[in-house]
Amino acid sequence: MDLQEIRNVMRRRRSVRRFEQGRIPSDNQIEEIIDSARFAHSIGNVQALRYIIVTDKLLCQELSKHISLSHLHEFGDDEELGSYPSCYIVCTAPKGSSPLINADAGAAFQNMALTAYYLGQFMLWINSFSQHKINDTLKIDSEHYCLAVFALGYAEEVPIAVNADTSHSISQTQNMQVPKLALNKILEWKK
Repeated sequence: MDLQEIRNVMRRRRSVRRFEQGRIPSDNQIEEIIDSARFAHSIGNVQALRYIIVTDKLLCQELSKHISLSHLHEFGDDEELGSYPSCYIVCTAPKGSSPLINADAGAAFQNMALTAYYLGQFMLWINSFSQHKINDTLKIDSEHYCLAVFALGYAEEVPIAVNADTSHSISQTQNMQVPKLALNKILEWKK
């Protein structure tokens, strides 16, 4: 794989909020995605993150009550956004972990999202969820807590990255356009 292929995958991988219903990634695909997380950077090589895979339809529906796919909506109130995924990946960490564990989760998510894209799927890092309710619903042991929730599935619609300084918009094809700042807006040289 050359650099251009890698860059193309990074540019095309997007977070989605509309998932096809009833279509669940295979166990092998999910294991491949989680396996890619093992090779992400881990500060101090602690490797403290653990993953709970939820594909049971009723359990996914229960989790959906305690999750918002957009920070603009209340938990379980995302109907206008689209369909919930058929698979959740719940990332747990030991209680008392350093705040640096969030960097580990970010690196793991990026590896998983790129692998999912390669397998024809998409992911979303869910920022808005009830940690207490997720812990209770999944019966997460008392030594760990829900650090992050990731949605995984097949996209009902695929957002398009565009170079822009504006907010989200919908194109004439009804694909959400996600603006990304130009390189010169985020880079400063000190030579």
